[in-house]
Amino acid sequence: MSETTRAADPAERHHEELALFLSVHLGRAAGLLWAEYDHPACAPGAGQQDLDRLAEGLARRTGRRVRTEPGGERRSGTAAGHLLVHQAEGSGEWRLTGPAGHAAPDPPFRCRLRAGEILYVLPHWAWQARLGASGRFLLTVLE
Repeated sequence: MSETTRAADPAERHHEELALFLSVHLGRAAGLLWAEYDHPACAPGAGQQDLDRLAEGLARRTGRRVRTEPGGERRSGTAAGHLLVHQAEGSGEWRLTGPAGHAAPDPPFRCRLRAGEILYVLPHWAWQARLGASGRFLLTVLE
């Protein structure tokens, strides 16, 4: 793909937005991104090829190993690495708490994500989601 084609591609523009967002938040603080460009991985019916494209584009921009997976039925977890939660459809209430023995926000970080919005979760932070009936999300882990 040529640089001109890549620059006009919404998926590539999405990768650029994520990389800029991470340059501010990575390892510093939880954050929210209202992305201007959508990625095909977040569209209804997206397949593994779309998820792989999201991971590869972000890996190219950040120089990190990246994997993206559907959130599925999971409603809680602990971030194994730097975590991006992409609210792909519907909406959800998200709650973050810091790791045991470390300074954490008091009260815990809470937000509502709507389709197209992205939440950054610090490594080792716990997360919980309450999703609406049509809620669907993706998890992108940067190692």
